[in-house]
Amino acid sequence: MPASLHLLGEPNLPEFRMAERFGHRLCEALNAHPGCAASEIEVYSVPSLQCFGQRIQDVDQLVLLRARPGLELTWRETRLRIESLCFAMEHKAHGAGELVLRDQHLFVRYEGREGLHNASRQAEVEAMSARAYLRDLAGGRPFVGHGIFLSAVDREALPDGVPHLLGSNFTAEDFLRFLTLSRCGRDVMGRLTFRQDFDFEEGIAALERARRPVEISALNKVRLDRITRRYLTSQNFQDHIGNRLFIYHGRAGTGKTTFLLRMANDLALDGHRPLFLTYNHALRLDLATMLQSSAAAAKRRSVQIPTDGLNSFMHDVFVALGLQPTRHIPNPYEANYAGRLAESLDTLTPERVAALRADPQFDFDFVFIDEAQDILEVERQVLGRIYGERNLIISNGFDQVMRDQKCDWTRGLVKDQDYYLHRYGRSLRMRERIVTFANALAQELGTEEWSVQSNPDLPGGRVVVRVGPYNPQLHDVILEDLKAAECEWGDLLFGWNQPRRTVAALKDQLERAGYHIWDGTDHQARRNRRTMLEPDEIRFYDYQSVRGLECWTFVAMLLDEYFDREYKRELAHLSGEDLAASVSASQAAAYRILMACTRPINTLAITLKNPDSPLGRAIAAVARANPGLIEGDVP
Repeated sequence: MPASLHLLGEPNLPEFRMAERFGHRLCEALNAHPGCAASEIEVYSVPSLQCFGQRIQDVDQLVLLRARPGLELTWRETRLRIESLCFAMEHKAHGAGELVLRDQHLFVRYEGREGLHNASRQAEVEAMSARAYLRDLAGGRPFVGHGIFLSAVDREALPDGVPHLLGSNFTAEDFLRFLTLSRCGRDVMGRLTFRQDFDFEEGIAALERARRPVEISALNKVRLDRITRRYLTSQNFQDHIGNRLFIYHGRAGTGKTTFLLRMANDLALDGHRPLFLTYNHALRLDLATMLQSSAAAAKRRSVQIPTDGLNSFMHDVFVALGLQPTRHIPNPYEANYAGRLAESLDTLTPERVAALRADPQFDFDFVFIDEAQDILEVERQVLGRIYGERNLIISNGFDQVMRDQKCDWTRGLVKDQDYYLHRYGRSLRMRERIVTFANALAQELGTEEWSVQSNPDLPGGRVVVRVGPYNPQLHDVILEDLKAAECEWGDLLFGWNQPRRTVAALKDQLERAGYHIWDGTDHQARRNRRTMLEPDEIRFYDYQSVRGLECWTFVAMLLDEYFDREYKRELAHLSGEDLAASVSASQAAAYRILMACTRPINTLAITLKNPDSPLGRAIAAVARANPGLIEGDVP
C-alpha cells in the first residue's frame, strides 16, 4: 500500500510548501522500493516547528514516520528494521557551487551576514531542541535525528563525506544510507532497529495541540499591543541599542518584562537575533505565551524569541568550553559553580569567543536579561565577555532583589558613554485601583519611597480581601471577572507560601470541579517543564517565583503569613533585634508583599489568616483612608 503524507501546519507559508515537497519526495521514494509494499507507512510532517522554551526554537521541518508492520530493509551489508522514527530536517536552497565542506560539516553563506555558516551544526542543535520539546509534549524518550535537504542540488552533485545530506531527487537507497549513517538506530539482534520510545499517537496529537492559534482576550490587546507599543515608539531607544549597555530601571509592576519582550520582538522583526535570559524558571514558561499573544493582538505572524534560564545557558557555556560534562545541570549554589564561571572568564580569549559565537547555540546579536539585579557579578562578566556589554539589554528591579547581594551593572562604566539608564515609574499594565492600593499599602508598611504612577489608559481594577481560606464566594468573584473580560483560566495566578499538602488540597478540589492546574510550586516540575502553558491552566506558584509574571487576576493566598515569614527571615539574616534591624527587616518583607500585589492587571484577591496581623492592620488602615477601594472582609 502507498505511503501517505500528513502535513500539520499553515498551508500558506513558504515553509509549508518546502516541507510538502520533501514529504512527497520521501513518500515517492519509499513507494518505489519493493520492500515497502506490504506495510502501511504514515509520514507526518510539521513545517516550521516552534520549540517553545528552547534556546533554538525554529526547526524547518520535523518528520515522524511509522510503518505497520515494521519494514525489513537492507542498505549494503546493513540490515534495517524500521518501525517508527523521527528527524529534524534543515532546508537549504543553495546551489552545488555554493556549498563548502569541512570535516564532514556543510557550510553555506547567508546574504547580509559575514563568513560561513555551519549548516550541519545548525541541523544538529535543531534536532536537540526538537527532542527536548517532543519529550515534554509526549513523554518518553524520543530520539530525533537530523539532516539537510538541498532542494536545489541533485543527488548526483552532492559533496562526498557528509552522511546527513539529501538531494532534491533522493531515492529510497539515499534515505536508507541517511538513516544507517545517522546513528539513530539501535542494534537489536544484528539488525539496526528504528523504534521510538514514546507514544506515537500522543506525539502527533500533542504537536497538533501545540500548533493551534492563541485566543486573544482584551487583557493581551491592551497590555502588549496598544500601551507598550505606543510607549516604545515615543522613545528614541534605537539610538542606544547596540551602542551601549541598556538598563531599564523600574519598580515592581511597571511592566519591565513586557517592555523588554516588546523590544526583543521588534528587533526580531527587523531581522536581528535576540536571546531572552531569565533567572526565574516560572517566567521562562510564560514568555512563549506572551509572545504569541503579542503577535496575535497585532494580527501578524508570531516571531518566536529564544528563551532560556540563566543557569541552563551557563551550563552550555561550560560544556562548549570543555569545563564540565554535558549531562550535569548547574546549580548556582553549588560550591564549584562560581569557580567554573571564573574559569570561563580565563578561557574566553577573543579566539574562543569567536568560536563560541559561531555555534548556533550562542549566535545572537542581542541578549535580554530580565531581573538582572539577581545575577552574580561573575555571570555578568561572562555575558559581557561573550556578547559585549553594548549588546546587553537588561531590566533592573531594584526593589525585587532575591539574592543576598544585588548585581552592580554599572561598575566601572561611564554613564551615557558605556551605558544608558532609562527610569520609568508609570505602570504599563496595572489598572488604577491596583496602583492606588499598592501605593497606599507601601505607605502603611513604612516604605514611603515606594510608589508607582497610575496609567490614564488603564482605569478601573478591583481589590478583594477575604479572611480565611479560599472559598466558593471568592471563586465566584474571580469567575465573574474572568468571564467579563473574556479571559482564559490561564490568566488566573495563585501565590502560595503554605506547605505542599495545603496547596495539594486546593489543587485537588479545583481539579475535581473540572479545572486544569499547573502546579509550579513543585520545584522539580517547574525546572523540567519547557512546553508553553495551556490557555486553560490555572497557575500555582510560590510567592518567590511570581516576579515578572502577569495575569488578569492574582490570588494572594494567606498573604499575612508570607509577610510574617519574610520579616522573621530578614531579621535573622540581619543578626539583631534592635530597632534599626527590625525596621530594615520590615521594609524588606514589605518589598516582597508589594511584588506580589503588583502581579495582576485587573483583580487582586487577598486571603488573610489573621486580620490582626501586621499586614492585616496595614490593609485595614488602607481601607479607612480610601473608602470603597477594598471589597469583601475589610479587616
